[in-house]
Amino acid sequence: MSSSDSEHRGHDPADQTPEQRRERWDAEAERRHRIHHGLHEYGEEQFLAFLQLPETNPDDPELLDKFAMYFVESFSDPIRVALRFVGSTFTGEEAARFIVGVDRRRGTVTVDVTRAVEHIRDHYRLVRMGDRTHVFEQPVEEPRQ
Repeated sequence: MSSSDSEHRGHDPADQTPEQRRERWDAEAERRHRIHHGLHEYGEEQFLAFLQLPETNPDDPELLDKFAMYFVESFSDPIRVALRFVGSTFTGEEAARFIVGVDRRRGTVTVDVTRAVEHIRDHYRLVRMGDRTHVFEQPVEEPRQ
């Protein structure tokens, strides 16, 4: 392996003590285990979508708990995302902002899907993978000390 290869990978095992190499190996094994478990426990596509979020750290020991805490639902298309949130998450005046028409005779409501999805993006994380949209709650930033 050339020196540029080891620099690219971020470490040179020849410069590490056996203990450091073992710690690195153990950390990588834990990381692989967490990811493998997440893929099988929660579904490959949903968990891969979670790993795409910029704040997701695959080295975090609480990775699986955070997925369970932040994952909301997966949808086949953005229209279903809008309908789900306008229909059940938003209430009263908040939902009314996205309704552009009501046909009382038919009992139907027309929703501005583009506007609703934009609003949803402000409050949730949406990750499009394949033919599905995966929705995650925004993580709450912990106060810095």
